[in-house]
Amino acid sequence: MRIGYMILPLTLAPSFHKWSEDTYIHPVLPTEGIVNEVLRKGLLEPNIEKLKNLLSPRLDATLNALRQHLKGATWIEPEGGFFVSITLPEDIDGHALWKNARNFGLVLTDGRGFFPDGKGENFVRLPFCALNPDEIEEGIRRLTKAIDAHRK
Repeated sequence: MRIGYMILPLTLAPSFHKWSEDTYIHPVLPTEGIVNEVLRKGLLEPNIEKLKNLLSPRLDATLNALRQHLKGATWIEPEGGFFVSITLPEDIDGHALWKNARNFGLVLTDGRGFFPDGKGENFVRLPFCALNPDEIEEGIRRLTKAIDAHRK
């Protein structure tokens, strides 16, 4: 669920409301009601703790495997979340890597979709949230092989 809010001057509210309707149709009120109830009942913080306990070993496995196998790339080491963002070396044909990832047993997303200017050709967003540490290790080994095969 993605919920957000803005505080803006009252004079801007009507035009912003019109823009929001034109952009994403309209907020989903049942979803907003669910979020309100979760917050009201104090369920958010315990859920966040459960997610931290579940995902921290997966994040650690991802970062350790990247350090061990993926030389020449750079990445941001997040404190949590669901993904690690990787920038591949310039000599990698990122578009070819994305198009041929399935040949290496990988499913990647075109990195250009994460940049408004489309310049994310050498960007890889690695999700780790649905994998166990052994699967993460194997996936990064496959990614390393795929990268080596797509050097310019």
